[in-house]
Parts: sequence; structure tokens; C-alpha cells
Amino acid sequence: MQGTVLRDTSGLPRGVRLTWPRLDDPLVSGYHVYRSNLPIPDNARGDTSYWRTINSSQLVGQPGSGTMIVQADDLFAAVVGETWYYRVTAVDSGSSESRLSGEAEVVISDFVITALAPLSIGVNYDVTVSGEYFGSYVDATDDVKFTGVNWVTGVGFEPAMVDSAVVSWTPSAIVTRVPLGATSGSVEVTVGGATKASTQVFTNSDPYITGISVLSGVAGDEVLLTGNNFGAGFDGGHRVAVGSTLLLNANDYTLYTNTEITFLIPQGPLGSQRVTVRVGSVDSNPAWLELAQPAGPVWEHTWGETGSEAATGVVADGVGDVYLSGFSSSYHPPYFDALLVKYSNSGGFRWARVWDNTDRPRVADRVELAEDLCLDNSGGVYLTGSVVDELSKPSVLLLKFNTSGEFQYARNWTDINVANIQGRAICTDGTYVYIAAVLELIDSGQLILLKYSVDGSFVSNYNWPVDREVIPNDIIVDGSGNVLVAGTAADVLAGGQIDTFLIKTDSDFGLIWANFWGTVNGQDIGYGLNTDDVDNVMLVGGSDSWSAQSQPFLVVFDSSGALLTDYYWPLPNFSAFLGIDQAASGNYYCVGTGWPAVDIIYFALLGDAVSNYAVQTFRAYTHALTMPQALGGWMTTGDDLFICGQAIQRGGVWGDLSVATTSAAGNLQEETELLAVFDGTTSNLSGTTTNVTGIENTGGGGDDALIIKYNPE
Repeated sequence: MQGTVLRDTSGLPRGVRLTWPRLDDPLVSGYHVYRSNLPIPDNARGDTSYWRTINSSQLVGQPGSGTMIVQADDLFAAVVGETWYYRVTAVDSGSSESRLSGEAEVVISDFVITALAPLSIGVNYDVTVSGEYFGSYVDATDDVKFTGVNWVTGVGFEPAMVDSAVVSWTPSAIVTRVPLGATSGSVEVTVGGATKASTQVFTNSDPYITGISVLSGVAGDEVLLTGNNFGAGFDGGHRVAVGSTLLLNANDYTLYTNTEITFLIPQGPLGSQRVTVRVGSVDSNPAWLELAQPAGPVWEHTWGETGSEAATGVVADGVGDVYLSGFSSSYHPPYFDALLVKYSNSGGFRWARVWDNTDRPRVADRVELAEDLCLDNSGGVYLTGSVVDELSKPSVLLLKFNTSGEFQYARNWTDINVANIQGRAICTDGTYVYIAAVLELIDSGQLILLKYSVDGSFVSNYNWPVDREVIPNDIIVDGSGNVLVAGTAADVLAGGQIDTFLIKTDSDFGLIWANFWGTVNGQDIGYGLNTDDVDNVMLVGGSDSWSAQSQPFLVVFDSSGALLTDYYWPLPNFSAFLGIDQAASGNYYCVGTGWPAVDIIYFALLGDAVSNYAVQTFRAYTHALTMPQALGGWMTTGDDLFICGQAIQRGGVWGDLSVATTSAAGNLQEETELLAVFDGTTSNLSGTTTNVTGIENTGGGGDDALIIKYNPE
């Protein structure tokens, strides 16, 4: 007895065909078919539970058919994977059974893939899939797919089985066409909705891409393609196409192997561009790359007259208007006057003011310098710097204007011991104004903190001397109303170099803690600081502790002064970060500059947590900058970043530079000993405020004040 699987036109099993020799015996009137999902024992004869009804009868194979073989089709809902066992018995006219046949085992098998040919060929060429039981092609239920990748917008390539075009389909052979996106792997055949994969591996012999490192970039960015069959190296016949641009120069690539290509994005139209690897005249499957606007300013201006101007501080108000502090020699040459300039959010020049002290006759060393500025929430603009007092000694200068440029008052604070003292940084909490100043003594500099009411009334001063020169560079008020000051202190760690200091006081200058950070024999200069939502303190600057030249660093302390972490960026130039701030999006930005190539401005995106360090750093070639400053203010509506400085020329292009990060070790030490107390007096100053127009964007005369607006997000 034998059994074979019956299939429909799609190749799906629908039952079993049974055949056995006819008995040449006149007593045999037919046969009973036994079926079971378990082997049928010899003693089963006569057990009617095994009988199978075929063609509505339990008796099959009636005599007189004239053939030596009996055939019966047992049709039922055949399930792939099942095994059935069959036996037959001869039946006489009295319905008695005899002669139980041997057993037929029938496995309800699926269709079978036996071979692929060829195993490697290019896109749009034909591959034959050989096998059994494929049946006839039914579009709704039958398919062939190749291992490959699909492009998902916003995601990139994802592994997928890629549909191919069916050329022909017979029960034993399918001819199909290699699709774009095929890579290397099994071929899948689907018959009647059931799918099986070939055991043989097919490989696309054409170039194909399986990954792209970025989905968006600007001209000059590096992009990594991964895949296969790119060629051993760039030779002109193996190249990348970006849109309609073919990359035909060796310096368009930083890497070219058979499986990886790193290319530089060429100049081209903005928007989505098709990227392929082209070998000869054959293109790979496409990736897509969004060409973005190159990193650069939203707008930029220089401002000045025939003399020299510099912008030393920048801040933005809640609507994005920008204020610059600085100095100018154009209006009372050769002497310097304090300078205040305002631009609109869109970069329109609003007004400029110079302030000239008239309390004493003009002498050769008479200068008024505005080093830094801040804003309150009531329309007040405060500047600090230095003004020469009646004894020709620099004293602390405090100026207040309103946001319309109207002068409010001028104050100076003079050391009673007739030492030089200069305001270096300023901040306000809306009720009080805090100034960090340096008192210049022989072989040292002392930190002086001044507190004024916003109406100009002097409140108090605080002296934090140590036995070495101390110079403040930044002052802020944290979320708890405490005052933080950072700067440099000479030789704290007994290495003969410079270290960074950071002190924290309450709003009445009660010392909470003081820290030094740096490495022995290194110059570690702190320039700018800020706090996060939990009052962790972020301090940035430049240090040559890891290199022969200064490198930017970021140090993070918790609110109690404990060192949390420190990092530095190995930039290629003598460089430092001068400020840090947080955008409304949660991202942090460090901003700084590079020397001696003074035309470089750096700013680094840190991400939405201080622990997520630099993603990218930009450098600007637009100007030669002799006094670049870092961070001014953030708009409340657009996360705009403002950078100010001094420019000696205009023109150039913008580029970018990716950098890596690494950790740096630092030492923590406290020095709070009060060696001496210096006090001073405050007084009103009379002066003149001049409304000046200046000249924008010419680069004429001497150095000019520079303001740049970015929207890096």
C-alpha cells in the first residue's frame, strides 16, 4: 500500500491519495480503508473505529474496474506537519474482513525549496528557485523575497525581506528577479500564505548600502556608509553620488574600503538628497541625506568708528534684544569711554551710548571701561568696569541705563588704601546688583565683592584675600539666591602656575565654601560659570594640564562644593571655553575661542544633561578676533546664542569641526584664610552720555565691536 499527498493549484495539501494492488479473488467485493494518527496494530482488523468513509461509502474499490491497482482519494483538511497511517482489508459479500494489508505512513509535508541558481548575481538579473509543490502562482497568496534592507524615513536602513518580481512560476521552479535593496542571505518563498526560507545563501554582487551614520548634515560633514561590493578603494570607477554630484576626488573621502566609505558632504542644494555608491554604471540601493544649512550665524555685525571699539560683555532680554558692553576711543580720542550698544532680535541696530567721566580734567590715563553688564526684570541695564579716580587710580565703575538707552546713574568705589581696583563681572537678582572686582596689590590681587541696591545705593562689600594673586572672571546668583564667583588664583597648589577658584557666599557675602581646582604645574584658568536646576555649579575655562597648549575644560561641583566631574576637549588650537548656559530645550552650550589662530570661535553642544558631553563644535573663520567673549543671554522664545568680541577684519567662510571628549583629573583644595581687610568708599560720578551712531560692517578705522547671533538648535 502507498500514500501520497494531494495538493491544490497553490501547492497547499488537501488530502491523501492511496493505491494498493487489487486482489484477484471473486469473493472480494471491496475494501475498507483504515486511518489513524498512530500506527495501526495487526489486531485492529474488525475495529470499525478505524474505518474511513470515502466518496460517502465505507466500501471502496468495487470489482469490475478492469485495473490491477485500486486508487482512493482521502480528502480532508490536511494540516502541514501531521502524520497519518493507513491500512486496508479485503471485504467479502458478507461484509467480513480479511487480509489486513501492510501499513502506509503519509507525512503531510509543505512545499520544498531545493536549490538557488545562480547563488550570486546583480540587481534585475534572474534567479531560479527549484523545488517541489509550488503549485500554480496565485498573486494574493504567493510571493518571493530576498534578504535585504528597506529605507525608513527618519530612521534609515532597517533589515527586511525585499519583494522581488516573479518572472515565471511552475510547481517545481520559480524564476524571480533580484530586487534593489537585496543584500546577502536566504530567499523566502511563500505558497498559499505559508513561507519557507532557502538553506542556500544568495548574495547580491552589485554594490549595496546597509547603513548610513547620519541622516542630516552640512557641507564638509563626514558621512559613513556601510554595505558591500564598494570596491577595494576609490579609483574614479568606484565613487559616491550625492544627488547629481559625483565625488570624483580622492580628498572627497577619508575612508574607502569594500564595505565602508566615509565621504565629505559636498556643496549642493539644501534638502533631501539621494545617496548611492556607483560602481561603473551600476548604482547601489539609495540612502537619503538631508543637506542642512551650514552652521553659522543668524546674523552678525561689527560696529565702530575711526578709533577702536571692543565688546566685552553681551546679554539678551526676554524678547531677544541684545546689549553689548565695552569701550570706544572714537569719540574722545585717544581716551576710552564706556560703551553700551543695543541691537534688536533681528539684528537691527537700535542705539549706542558712550559714557565719559567729567569729574576730573582729562589726563593721559583717563579711561572709562565697561567690562560686563547685566539686566534686571524692570528695564534696568547695569554695567561694571573701571574709571580713573581723582588720584589717577582705577576704581570700580557702576553705570545704569534703561532699555531705551537713557542714563540713570553712575557710581564708583575706591579703595581707601589707594590701590587700583577694577570691576570685572556683574549680576543682579532684581533687587541687588553684585559686582566682582579685583584689587591690585604688590605681587597679588584680592577679590572684592560689592553689593548695591538697584537704585544705586551702596549696601556692603566683602574682601576674600588669599596669599597669591586672585582675579575674578564671572559672578552669578544661583537659584537659592547665593552668590558664586569664579576666576583664577596664582600658585594655589604650589606648582608655580595658575589654578581656578570658585567661592560661594550667601546674599550678604557670608562665605559658604571656597574651592580651588587644577593640576600641579598647570595653568588652569576659570572663565565662566552657571548653575543647573539643582544648583550644581558648572565652571568652564582653559587648561594646559593635558597639552602643551590650553584646552577647554568643564568642571562640575554640587551645591555643597563637592567635585562631581571634570572634562576637557582636545581642540587643535590654543583654546578655552569662556561661558556656559542652558537653553530652554535643556541643552547646554559652552562657548569659547582659540588662539593663536584668533579667528576661531568655538561652541559645543553638551546635550540635555551635563554628563552628556560634546556632540559637536563649530569654528568660525569670519573675523580675526582679538577679544572674543563667550556667552551673553538666551532668548526665552528661541534659544538664541549671542557671542561678542572685537574684530579686526571681515569676510571669510564658516566651517565645522567634530571633537572627542575625555576625562581629566583635578585636585580640590580649600583656602579661606583672611589675611587682610581692604575697605573703600563709594561715590556718585558726574559724566556725560553721548548718543553715537557708529558705522556698521565696514571694518574701517581701528578694531570694531563684534556681535554674532546663533540659533544652534
